Amino acid sequence: EMSLFGVAFTNPFLWFGLLAAGIPFMIHLLTKRTPVNIYFPTIRFLKSAKANQSSLHRIRHLLLLALRTLIVLLVLAAFLKPVFQTGALVAGEDRNRRTASILILDTSLSMGHSLSGVSPLSRAKVAANKVLDDLAGEDLANVILAAAQPTVALDEPKSNRYQLTREIEKANPTLEFSDIDAAIGMALGQLENLDSYAKE
Repeated sequence: EMSLFGVAFTNPFLWFGLLAAGIPFMIHLLTKRTPVNIYFPTIRFLKSAKANQSSLHRIRHLLLLALRTLIVLLVLAAFLKPVFQTGALVAGEDRNRRTASILILDTSLSMGHSLSGVSPLSRAKVAANKVLDDLAGEDLANVILAAAQPTVALDEPKSNRYQLTREIEKANPTLEFSDIDAAIGMALGQLENLDSYAKE
């Protein structure tokens, strides 16, 4: 797990994928046409029309290049699996404040595909256990397994780390797509009444 500006990435080894963001620019350079100068008689209106057309073409090309680069970055962000952290990480907030953490563990089919012998789900389990280990004794936590129908380990956030660790270890990839929005909604509901805690 890697944290940057209050965002934790559970697949940080994929940061090298930032290089892929340069692919659209490289394609742009490789396919860029070399202009051929053709000399015509001096016609003012012809030159003006050509300049306007060239300007519009350049703007359109730059917009397409920016769009392609953005798509690559969004795909990379999805694979990095960012986790946004709030509460104790907010500047100026009391870092000794008790924390309530809800961990969402993606158990979709894609999480079982191994890369170099280690599946994304295995790495996510390690990251989740590390979060639990870093919590203080009075901190609360809960685990939500994201699937087509997300399930919660405990009825409400508690300090029972042992049971949460067991639920994490028992998690297996499903044959379904995860409803992440439903899992996030469930997490927000779990944190709703814990105003005295920093929420993550």
